[in-house]
Amino acid sequence: MADAKISALTNLTAADAINDMIPIVDVSDTPPASGNTKRISINNILSSSPTASGALTVTGLVTAGSATITGAATVGTTLGVTGASTLASVGVTGAATIGTTLVVGTNATLTNGNVIIGTSGKGIDFSATTSGSGTMTSELLNDYEEGTFTPTVSGSSSVGVGVYSVQYGRYTKIGRNVFVQVYLDWSAHTGTGSMQFTNLPFTSENVSNGYSSVAIGEISGIALTAGNYALASIPPNASRANLANRKSGGGSVTAVNIDVSGYIFFNASYQA
Repeated sequence: MADAKISALTNLTAADAINDMIPIVDVSDTPPASGNTKRISINNILSSSPTASGALTVTGLVTAGSATITGAATVGTTLGVTGASTLASVGVTGAATIGTTLVVGTNATLTNGNVIIGTSGKGIDFSATTSGSGTMTSELLNDYEEGTFTPTVSGSSSVGVGVYSVQYGRYTKIGRNVFVQVYLDWSAHTGTGSMQFTNLPFTSENVSNGYSSVAIGEISGIALTAGNYALASIPPNASRANLANRKSGGGSVTAVNIDVSGYIFFNASYQA
């Protein structure tokens, strides 16, 4: 075949990854009389486990079943990993979707997109970090959520209904830890029994003695026993906080009966 410019060659429209060959110069081999130009298949280049030791820059879509890059990887639009990939560092300016595992040796930078954990039960694994002196049960951060909810006042004997001027609830969930902020102002409530603040966004963990404390900011219009102060807790396996009171000098904790009207705001944290 006569020599021709690459631009003059016919475009390849349907590549055969196994049989189609590309010439390559093997600089590590002592050239024989015929030279050291060898052949390599497309499949050799695009193997199931490619390894790159330098920097990889991609401006389009990258979908990897399994890849190991010891340099830096910069992806312009989308990085989709369906298998396990190990990168020294990765910069993603688009979206990163991780199907199974992505291990980054030094740093990961997202400039214009999100990391999406695509499979239930997966998350960020901190098992490589030093554990505390307690009994560790998990080092996987697999959930983050924030939003609003509508708290309510209920009676333990009869739930009842109230007329609300304020029903404010916000929450943040990090892993199994739930943080809530509540403000309630009500009147004309028909409930009976002890007072409960219900409809928390998640049910607390069902574990023996797993009570969580509530920090009351302000309370008014609710009748406490004389000389007592208000406190509250979230019991196990519940989506409510129970109001109680205790004598200022100490003593037993007793429930507080629901009031027709009143207001309260508090913060609480518990495990779901």
